[in-house]
Amino acid sequence: MDPGQINVGIHPDHPVAETVAFARAVEAAGFGGLWIADSQHLFRDCMVSTTAVALATDRIPLGIGVTNPVLRHPSVLAGSAASLDELVPGRLTLGLGSGETAVQTAGKRSATIAEMEEALVACRQYLAGPWGGPARPVPLVLAATGPRALALAGRLADSAYMKMGCDHGLLRWASEQITAASRTAGRATGCTTTLLLPVGLGDSLEDAYREVAGFAAATAGAVHQAVPRSVVAAERQGELDAVAEMVRQARTNETYAAWLDDPSRIGDLPRGVIDMFCIASDDVGEVAERLRSLPVDRVVVPLLTGRRDEQLARLADVLVA
Repeated sequence: MDPGQINVGIHPDHPVAETVAFARAVEAAGFGGLWIADSQHLFRDCMVSTTAVALATDRIPLGIGVTNPVLRHPSVLAGSAASLDELVPGRLTLGLGSGETAVQTAGKRSATIAEMEEALVACRQYLAGPWGGPARPVPLVLAATGPRALALAGRLADSAYMKMGCDHGLLRWASEQITAASRTAGRATGCTTTLLLPVGLGDSLEDAYREVAGFAAATAGAVHQAVPRSVVAAERQGELDAVAEMVRQARTNETYAAWLDDPSRIGDLPRGVIDMFCIASDDVGEVAERLRSLPVDRVVVPLLTGRRDEQLARLADVLVA
């Protein structure tokens, strides 16, 4: 994996001016892209934040990672994407998902696979000639973990935005789902893979594990819910069951966003589970090697805690390791 394939993901949970300043730092460090999440009750507006970042940066590709067609009609999503692409041509990617925290906090239900398919088709049609003008070829990315979502990405999306962890067996399985669906659909150009993967680089190994434990729990819960049990290594299934139950109980009171700075709120995770779903180390060279070995096209490293400036500085060392 080329260093340019390592991207950064953020929640726009700081004032917009601070998001802009952080985006400039991400660009200056040489990362291959910046992705901005959408959850209207928890963060600033993703479209406004992305527009501000687009105007304040020069070259870095930008991704909406991810919004949803439940609270934003597909025509609204595509219109916003087309407008941004007109402002900074070729730099924007539009990521779509079922909704998760954005939908939950609004008291709505997540989009179904059928609704996600309708949204992808509608966005693609709109972007083919917005406002009666030329096409805006904005790539469409679909958040996908389970087999049906991965297959939908393979048929219709430009990339699958996967929250799957870093276990090579899981990633190969996901790639097989995408490739098979893409071939069945007769696509001339296949669907690439984008992996949302937390990376912890601490002064000690203990610090590194603590940094990623909250996101590891959230990813474990998503995989447990969406991925067939047979895909998970037999020796990890019991641990994954236990972590998924911890996540289920925690989510009755709060979303995973509340655990990121204080993983103790979710409980102690087995190291084996963290290693399945995150990369954690006190060695920059080891992290760089593990990232390079991943069987995916692009990695988005979420920097979501109050220490994101420190995390960015450490992660930047990976680009030159």
